[in-house]
Amino acid sequence: MSTPQNPSMADHPDLAEVQRGHELQEVRMRYERAAETVTGQLLEGTILLAGLYIALSGWIVGFTGPLQTHNLIVGMAIAVLGFGFGAAYGSTHRLAWVCPVLGAWTIVAFWAVSGPTPGLGALLTNIIAGAVVLLAGLALLGATSIDDGGGQMLRARVGRRTR
Repeated sequence: MSTPQNPSMADHPDLAEVQRGHELQEVRMRYERAAETVTGQLLEGTILLAGLYIALSGWIVGFTGPLQTHNLIVGMAIAVLGFGFGAAYGSTHRLAWVCPVLGAWTIVAFWAVSGPTPGLGALLTNIIAGAVVLLAGLALLGATSIDDGGGQMLRARVGRRTR
C-alpha cells in the first residue's frame, strides 16, 4: 500500500488567494500614500468644496427651476465623493472616475436640463464649477499613477501572466 504524497505548500490553492490579498493591500496602501500628500489633500478638498458650491449655486447666484434642483443633486453627489476621498481614498479610489464625468455633465447641464433658461450667472457657474470638478477629478485619477514609480503593480501582474 502506498501513502499519498502531500503537495508542497507552494502548490496549495489557498496560497494564491493569500498572495492576491497581499497585492490588493499593497494597492490600497499606495492609494492611501497618494491621498496623504499635499496635492492629494488639495484635490480632495477642491472636489468637496466645488460640490458644495454647485449644490448651493442656485441660491448663491440666484436662479431657480429645474437647473437649481439638478445642481443640488449633482453637487451633493460630488461633495459626498470628495468627502469619501478625503476620509478613505484607499477604499473609494475606484469611484474617482465619476468626478470628471459629473464635472463634464455639470458643464453641459445648462443646455441639457429642460425648463426656463436661467441667466448668465447660472451659465458661468456651471461652466466654471464643472471645469474645476472635471480637472480636479482628472488630476486625482493621475495622482495615484505617479506615486510609486507609476504602475509598479501593473508591471508585476503583467510579468506574472506571461510565465
